[in-house]
Formats: sequence, C-alpha cells, structure tokens
Amino acid sequence: MTTATLRKLEVTGSNGWQDWWSMKGGGMVLATRQPPHRSQFTIEKGTIARVQVMRRDYLGEQRWYVQWYLKHAYRGVDGPDDEAQGNFLTDAATIRAAFGLSDSCPDNQPDLARNFGAVCAVQGRFIRDGYRLNIPGPTYNGTSCGATNLSIFLTEEIMDEVERVLALPS
Repeated sequence: MTTATLRKLEVTGSNGWQDWWSMKGGGMVLATRQPPHRSQFTIEKGTIARVQVMRRDYLGEQRWYVQWYLKHAYRGVDGPDDEAQGNFLTDAATIRAAFGLSDSCPDNQPDLARNFGAVCAVQGRFIRDGYRLNIPGPTYNGTSCGATNLSIFLTEEIMDEVERVLALPS
C-alpha cells in the first residue's frame, strides 16, 4: 500500500466519505432561481442551512461575498437557537475552485488539503473533495452536532448555476 493510500484511509470514514463531510449536505439544493441578470445564487436546506454568494464591488475591485448560516438546534420558547454563521470576500477563481468548476485552487493550502484528503482547501473559506464541499472548513471526526460549518453535495444543477452567475458581465 502506498503512503497516499494509507493517508486516504486515515481520513475516510467507515461510510466511504471523508470524515469531515456530513451526509446531511446531500439535502442542500439551489434556491429559487434569481432573475437572469442577478449576480448571485443561494443554496439552502429549508431554514436549517444556507449559503448565499453575490458579486460585490469592493474598493474598486470585483469580488464575491459569501455568507453562510447553519442552525444546530431549535430551542423555541426555551431560548435562542444554537446557530453558526459567517462570511468572507473572495475572487471568482476561488468560487470556481470551491464549487467544483476547477481543480486549480488559488490560495490553496496543500497541507490542509492533504491532511483531510481533499482536492482543494483554503483556511477559513472552504475544503472540497470531488463533489463534497464544506464551508468554511472541515469538521473533525465526523462531528455534526455543534460544528461550525456546513456540507454541500455539488449537484449538476448547483454547478451550472454557479457557472452561469460567474459568466455574467459586471
């Protein structure tokens, strides 16, 4: 067995997926399509998880604003929900890499990607292996409760919409 194969076995869970990816990500879908001229898209799973990506002008440069939200537990009248959220600015090339349109990953951190058996990883932004994407990073040991990230299985529909939005003129 090669070192690479051994490393892959270490980071792959018993279910065949990477330990850092939650199977719940399979339920993320493209939200209602935006009008053709809108430079944004939203991926969600009901009111539990959402990622919104939109083009923004930042200091005279065209950037992409990524905003994500994840609800861990609904508390109702017993108190506030347990939730995590975050955002970051990035460029189109990083959006392409994150959403599986390119394996060329600017700002790639090879050690992070290698340690988790991923194709591409950018600290505090995302980690991706094939069609499995986590924003903003990996979850350790398959932990899903209380993890501050969300998993998305990149369907053809999601990837097509990302490509369409990235191709729009500014």
